[in-house]
Amino acid sequence: MDATPLLDAGGGLFLAQPFDPKRDGWNSLEACCRTAGAAGYTGGLQLPLWDGRLINLKLASQSKTYCQELKAKAAEWGCPITSVANHLQTNLVVVSPAYRAQLSMFAPEALHFATIDQLHAWADERCQETVLATKNLGFDRVAAFSGGTLFPYVYKWPAQPNGLVHNAYLHLFRRWEPHYNFALENGVRWAFEFHPGMDKMCGGSVRCYLDKYAKNHAACCENLDLSHSILMGMNGDDMEAHMREFADRIIMWHIKDAEYRSNGQWGVYCFQPWIQCPGQFRSLGDGMIDYPRYFRVARELGLNVIPVAEWEC
Repeated sequence: MDATPLLDAGGGLFLAQPFDPKRDGWNSLEACCRTAGAAGYTGGLQLPLWDGRLINLKLASQSKTYCQELKAKAAEWGCPITSVANHLQTNLVVVSPAYRAQLSMFAPEALHFATIDQLHAWADERCQETVLATKNLGFDRVAAFSGGTLFPYVYKWPAQPNGLVHNAYLHLFRRWEPHYNFALENGVRWAFEFHPGMDKMCGGSVRCYLDKYAKNHAACCENLDLSHSILMGMNGDDMEAHMREFADRIIMWHIKDAEYRSNGQWGVYCFQPWIQCPGQFRSLGDGMIDYPRYFRVARELGLNVIPVAEWEC
């Protein structure tokens, strides 16, 4: 990585949301580079490795020349590629039976409604390609989802069977340990987003996993996204405490705003359509996250991250 502190590079942009083949200015990698560059995203673009319309993952894992040429074109078009992510494919490394059908949609059509073993095998190959592509692109970190099996049991009724959490974390580590090791062998670390649906859902779950199961593996790091903390009802002091607790693990940062407005009808848990839920993602400045505060904390902690904007409003 460049010796210049990444936090000083300026804001980056995650292309997973704005890229759209039918949307002028965002309908190709060239168009995205030109539009983002003109908009002042000096921190560059974060490329979603799962999207074959933007990058050929298999070729990127095999050819450093292809990766260098792709980066050169992006820079020529006005906005460099500065980081990568692969949330959707890594989400299938650990698949819950409750979500098998939905998650299989992240795989090719031939694997829709496939068995969990088939999805795991496919995801294992994509993880190896992701690490090698990240390395060939000249980066040492990649944002990801961990997948998991515990989220259907997040509420304590009916009571969890004895050993449920223990066995789930054992399974999570068994599935991910080869990918942690392969990443380290290639100078790459995984930056997991703490996210509902994952076994790595919050700071407490990750601390338990790291200390008791994952042997504090050096490749198991964090892609910080405070918007999910808001949606889980955490306040500003909670989020600062999280940053301080995991300062040595935070190696990537997604920036998006959110708000949580409970009312007399529902709180964090509800069956309402997404647009009616009390927790909502918002455009930067329209939500409840005091980003100037957390930038000050990040500088104090010496976090070496590019703040990458992600828009899900």
